[in-house]
Amino acid sequence: MMKIPAFVNNVRSSALKKSQRFSFYTLHFELEGAPRFWEILATEKHRQGLLLFNTDSQEFILSKKFRPALLSRHGGVESEELSPEGLSLPTGGCVMTELFSCITSSPSSTRCIVDEVRREIGLELDEGLLEKVSSFRMWGERYHLYYAPVNCKVPSSSPNIALLSKKNLAEFVQQSDFLSSDLVLALEWWKWHKRDDVSGC
Repeated sequence: MMKIPAFVNNVRSSALKKSQRFSFYTLHFELEGAPRFWEILATEKHRQGLLLFNTDSQEFILSKKFRPALLSRHGGVESEELSPEGLSLPTGGCVMTELFSCITSSPSSTRCIVDEVRREIGLELDEGLLEKVSSFRMWGERYHLYYAPVNCKVPSSSPNIALLSKKNLAEFVQQSDFLSSDLVLALEWWKWHKRDDVSGC
């Protein structure tokens, strides 16, 4: 579990020449005789996401992650050519409330996401408990969304956990500064299919 920092130092930006995870290419084609192009971001990896719902407390168990890309909200980050020493910036506004997720090369196995939950909150999930919601492409990745009801106690004091009460769901979606699309999709699916769920491990 990575501790969420209050500040980060030596913040600067540079042009990305090669990515360790993604490939970038341009698709050229003609439409009604006119040349067109489409820029594509792709990866061979798969991402798994998991929505956890505590049926005892009627709360969603979500993950809080520091996302460095959001540092640009502080008015932009200068390039390292202009600012070789970088900046010291607070991380306020750079922590997102998300689904538990992981990157895997084996999409047919849920061991990756089960291990992620154990690392983050110490909760041992039975893989057979996970329900497949859907698979789709998002952010250039092949995304596999799962759901699991639990009735196990979780450490609510952890800084990396956000507990969202079922009764506060609408307010959370409306008032959050921004939400990841996979979390919105998962919550909407839950409202339509699992809002009366009382099962669990």
